[in-house]
Amino acid sequence: MFMRHLRGLAVLAATIAMSSVALAASGPFGIATPDSPVGNGVSGPAAPLYLAAIRLQTLFYQKLTSALDAFSGDPHAGLWLVTLSFLYGIFHAIGPGHGKAVISSFVLATGERLRQAAVMSVLASALQAFSAIAIVLVAATVFDATASQITVLTDRLELGSYALITLLGVTLLAAKARVFMRHWGGRRPAGSFACEPVMPDGATPAGVRWPGLHRHDATCGCLAASRLAMDGPATSRREKLQAIVSVGLRPCSGALIVLVFALARHLALAGMISVLAMAAGTALTVSFVAALSVMARGLLARFVLSGAGGKHRFAASLEFAGACAVFLFGVTMLTGLLVADGVM
Repeated sequence: MFMRHLRGLAVLAATIAMSSVALAASGPFGIATPDSPVGNGVSGPAAPLYLAAIRLQTLFYQKLTSALDAFSGDPHAGLWLVTLSFLYGIFHAIGPGHGKAVISSFVLATGERLRQAAVMSVLASALQAFSAIAIVLVAATVFDATASQITVLTDRLELGSYALITLLGVTLLAAKARVFMRHWGGRRPAGSFACEPVMPDGATPAGVRWPGLHRHDATCGCLAASRLAMDGPATSRREKLQAIVSVGLRPCSGALIVLVFALARHLALAGMISVLAMAAGTALTVSFVAALSVMARGLLARFVLSGAGGKHRFAASLEFAGACAVFLFGVTMLTGLLVADGVM
């Protein structure tokens, strides 16, 4: 029964992974402009939703540029600008990019709870917005950078982002592969433990022997552990920060477009307000996708198997698959960019 469920999950995971990689190939961080014809070649089960999002994104972009033009002369245009920017951010983030796949895979690999996944999504979206503001406003106004120089800087940040995602994948793989092998590397004799004894040979200071007295952790693989790997994350703050920075380092393309448009009309303040509102909309979409990963993980853990041993094995398998996904996304995007630049 377990192997049948596992085979079914493997097929489902492979299908999702292939679809995600294919989508990422057209622009894993959503680098297409709202007027780009990139959506014409989209196919697959999600194509209607994606194409509808592109049409709405284009519509809101046109309204947004009009609102920016009216911002300086109409005192009521500010609220309309924020509303349009927020809606534009929602639909812009539905397309490829903004780290949805990376954050969702990270959630699967680490067991982050819903609130933590949402916080990570919000921080990553905010970092994308501030990155765009720093590139366009600081580079253009302070250092008088040209458009080509800004493009080169954006490309370098994109390269760094992909490298960080790959490094994050390696870090997760190193941790999750050990847990995976402990659960699937073979059966242990009854009564044996892979965890650390509290005292050598289970002896206490009084000389009383307690063979079952062990210190359990998230990787001990012992069925006597009080918490399953599915119950909560064992992720360091450094790994969470690395995930946030790797996603947020590359600025949102929509934010770059709006800022350039605003700066050309000497509306830097309006552009920054628009970008921050856009980041809020983007965060809502990315948080929703991350929440789906959290809920899917919980539902699978509840219905696929029962029993501590089965849940341990399932948790190890799912976390290992999530780590593989993060690594593959990073390698695929990094390799694609290097090939496009002629480095490879």
